[in-house]
Amino acid sequence: MSGTNSFLILGALVLLSLLSLSANRTMLSSYANLLETQAMIATIAEAENLIQEISSKAFDEAVSDIPTSSGSLFTGKGAKKVPPGWSKGKKASDFTPPGLIGKEKGEEYPNFNDVDDYKGLEITSNHPVFGTINVTVDVFYVDPNNTTIISTSKQTLVKKVEVKAFAPGLQDTLKLYHVFYQ
Repeated sequence: MSGTNSFLILGALVLLSLLSLSANRTMLSSYANLLETQAMIATIAEAENLIQEISSKAFDEAVSDIPTSSGSLFTGKGAKKVPPGWSKGKKASDFTPPGLIGKEKGEEYPNFNDVDDYKGLEITSNHPVFGTINVTVDVFYVDPNNTTIISTSKQTLVKKVEVKAFAPGLQDTLKLYHVFYQ
């Protein structure tokens, strides 16, 4: 009889150990998911902040001296604010050629004046929990009718900004896109 009791006790200990192991694995997995989600939120916030900064700049060097969001386009009923980069009479061919997109000579971050100055920008910021968050920016002209098609040979009235961000704790690089219309 004591051999049967010992066998039952041993079986109960094995089951308890498996149950405990399973519970620990579940809690660890939940904690890892929570940390990854927090890393993702912090990384997206960094990328979004940069996109907001870029949004405050002119569409192109050719229109960088035109007022942004101040002044009225019309007066009276239906008055509209001047959108960033607005320029009356500018054509796509007036803008920076695709091969020359990037910061102009003498310009350094954070003193950029137009959207395409951010092309090639790489920023590393320190986060108190996740360490370094790396952010890179690419800017290119896209087809106005289909913003997934990059225009490498001619200017258009539409630029697309791609912001890639990565932080330790993420399994992959996050990509955020913003489209700017002239």
